[in-house]
Amino acid sequence: MNTITPTTLRIVPEFADVPEQQLAWLCQHGQLCALQPDDYLFQRDEPSDHLYIVLSGGIEITFKQQDQVRRFGVLVPGNVTGVLPFSRMTHAQGYGQAVEKTDIFALHRDHFPTLIREHFELIRSLVHMLTTRVRDFTAQQQQNEKLMALGKLSAGLAHELNNPASAIVRSATALSEHLVAQPERFKRILQIRLNDDQVDAVTALLFEKLKAGPRTDLSLMQKASAEDELAEFLEDGGMADAYAAAESLVEYGMGLPELRQVADTVGVDLAPVAGWLAGVISTDKLVGEIKDASGRIAGLVKAVKGYTHMDRAPEAEETDLVTGIRSTLTMLQHKSRQSQVSIEENFAADLPKVSVIVGEINQVWTNLIDNALDAMATAPTKVLRLSGQRDGDCAVIKIQDSGSGIPADVKARVFEPFFTTKPMDQGTGLGLDVVRRIVLRHGGSIEVESEPGQTVFTVWLPSGSKKLA
Repeated sequence: MNTITPTTLRIVPEFADVPEQQLAWLCQHGQLCALQPDDYLFQRDEPSDHLYIVLSGGIEITFKQQDQVRRFGVLVPGNVTGVLPFSRMTHAQGYGQAVEKTDIFALHRDHFPTLIREHFELIRSLVHMLTTRVRDFTAQQQQNEKLMALGKLSAGLAHELNNPASAIVRSATALSEHLVAQPERFKRILQIRLNDDQVDAVTALLFEKLKAGPRTDLSLMQKASAEDELAEFLEDGGMADAYAAAESLVEYGMGLPELRQVADTVGVDLAPVAGWLAGVISTDKLVGEIKDASGRIAGLVKAVKGYTHMDRAPEAEETDLVTGIRSTLTMLQHKSRQSQVSIEENFAADLPKVSVIVGEINQVWTNLIDNALDAMATAPTKVLRLSGQRDGDCAVIKIQDSGSGIPADVKARVFEPFFTTKPMDQGTGLGLDVVRRIVLRHGGSIEVESEPGQTVFTVWLPSGSKKLA
């Protein structure tokens, strides 16, 4: 393509009603650019000085987030990109790369003042493009923000679920191997022919120890000494796997004195009885481990369900805010534990219930708590303080971190859309804007106070039934 005419520019749908002379002016002041496949039209952080119109070929738009390249889409003939009149963009935020041989019309921003003063229909079309671009880009970035948050929560949940799931597999495998030996133990017990009184005395001692549970008052050295002492006693009595049995018995408070008592009670070979006691204790221990791990998984699933309210329609309902905050803490537990953050809670007993869309309000807690954890990543003291109290008819929630604080010039802008202090690939700048909009939609307000070593976000939410905007 060697020349550009008004007819050529009408490939842009928004130019359909622009007068011929205005498009002719545009042609006179712009220039043609030819790109080969894989050539860059622009790259991230380069100055944005031109308005671009794709005349042929295509430009793929990509952004980098979380060290991953995210594809925004492909600009086809008739699409407009680059800087537009009234846009505050100064530098490219992504990459534009030709997917094939591509012709581009380019207009330098130096011509924008004349364009604005003298070409009303043309500038109106371009302003319409600008508002559409902002709307589409915001929607895409909000979706990316949600996906990034979901990725963080998913990674933490995967880790939290993997630990108890692995414990169940280990304990179930050990229990299966353990039960293989039970028939032989049962056979040995039958062979020694205990009477009812002897059986009752042994089982009474056993159930007493099972009810008390594992001992926690022994140091490692005391426990090892007790195990060695008991193992030697059992070996002298002819028990083959004495050390394995001694470990289980001592853990549940059956040391040498208790086994001597059992020996006196049965009055026969102690090895079968000791083996049976150790077997029952091991079974109980493994079943307990499986029960505990299953309970942890059930607790996580309950937290996820409470966090998302996935079984309910997205409607406002009267809710205990503390439940949602604690569900959020569970979702972010892996991150807080990994960062070695101490969590302190102080929620007033009279904190009022609030009519909210639970899934949306939990987004607020997720963003604020996640940001607080990030702020304390390199802090010498890492304490997250969560508190709630009644203020008239409002519930007031405070989320305080012990990070380095927010500089005064940054604090004034933290709720602005797209404003972020994080690197381009670590945040979109929409998190706190989303927080603010959700809180306002629920009739509440949010503010931030910060100084070195302390940042506090305070959220006010009115109690009772409020109509959402």
